[in-house]
Amino acid sequence: MKILHLPSTFFPRYTGGKEVFTYQLIKNTPQIDHRVVYHSDHDQGDTTYDGVSIRVLPPPVTNDYYRSYWELTYDALPGFRETLDEFRPDLVHFHDFCAGASLSHLRICLESGIKTLVTYHSPGNTCMQKGLIRANKVPCDGEIIDQRCTSCRYRIKGVPDVLASTLAHLSPPIDRRGKVFLRNSTKRFHTSFVEFFSNVDAIQVHASWVKQVLLRNRVSPSKVHMVTFGGATSLPKTAWATANTERPLKFVLLGRSVNIKGAHVLLDAISLLPPSANFEVHFLGPYWDESPYGRQMQDRAKGDKRILPPRLVPPEKVLDELKKMDVCVIPSLWPETGPLSLLDAFAAGVPVIGTNHAGIAERVQHGKNGLLFKWNDSKDLAAQLTLVLNDRSILNRFKEAIMPNHTFAQMASEIRQLYTRIVVDRK
Repeated sequence: MKILHLPSTFFPRYTGGKEVFTYQLIKNTPQIDHRVVYHSDHDQGDTTYDGVSIRVLPPPVTNDYYRSYWELTYDALPGFRETLDEFRPDLVHFHDFCAGASLSHLRICLESGIKTLVTYHSPGNTCMQKGLIRANKVPCDGEIIDQRCTSCRYRIKGVPDVLASTLAHLSPPIDRRGKVFLRNSTKRFHTSFVEFFSNVDAIQVHASWVKQVLLRNRVSPSKVHMVTFGGATSLPKTAWATANTERPLKFVLLGRSVNIKGAHVLLDAISLLPPSANFEVHFLGPYWDESPYGRQMQDRAKGDKRILPPRLVPPEKVLDELKKMDVCVIPSLWPETGPLSLLDAFAAGVPVIGTNHAGIAERVQHGKNGLLFKWNDSKDLAAQLTLVLNDRSILNRFKEAIMPNHTFAQMASEIRQLYTRIVVDRK
């Protein structure tokens, strides 16, 4: 079987959950002939990464950037049709509905009679603002409603609520692109969403909340297949550390330094703890120096010796580092489909304190294998941190309730079976 993968990018240019998923899926199904294809301004041509075949194509061509941004349609996709003709895949695996895996890509696959699968990795599939956070204030249920989504977009731009609601009803034909009257561009996005998810052969989701979002948007239930995100094989419990009362309690935030991962929520919570509290905060992950947000967070942490400088840890060393920690804090703002940081923590026997939302809440049972706090609520997070600071013994109880991970190998096996059903059973 031949599978062509369409992510936005891939290792080593970018490191995130989507890239880890694609890499682990490929490495754990060696009986399948995989090819990764994405568009970029850089390093075009054929290459490999750790045995994974990669082709980098020129960027998509558009005569109307605004239309392409919202509709995810292009005037040309240089090299894509030729790659399909050369590789002749049995299935094209889209990794999100995005610029690199667009409606234009899907249309070409349909013309070529090639089966398709899309994995919903991130909330940008169903949200023009990418994070499913309504007006940057509260979580959204994910249903695309043109007036509501348009009002949200105006409010994020700073338009007062009443005026935003009024403007959201206006869609004059003089601004068909929707550059000024945002209702028109919302319509473009919504129409493209419907066409894409109506015509793709199957949709794979990692979490129950994603399935509910798709059903709210009237996606056919028969197309939606649950295969939960896999993780590293859990270390034996004999390798798990126990909470030590003689040293500072070690909190760790693992992952990319971006706003939606909520490092600022953790720093706000830390600021509410007494100076005498005996703990350390470790940040493990990329982009702390490369992004304005990361640099801002480092500036905020200066002066508190309990907050250690961020470190980038190679993937193969993550579990070794996590074994040294007591609690993994996951204060994500956007709805997680995993997250991978949670699975890594559980693999190392480290309890999680996380946002009571989406994928985190599906995996963490409050008071049993970890703790949950209210969305974007640094005071509630501070209360949960205080709870374990005052009684470290509860961490050992949480550890006992952590179940072995659903592994990458198990995940890949399930997706391989899904490939077979799509390609063979639906001929």
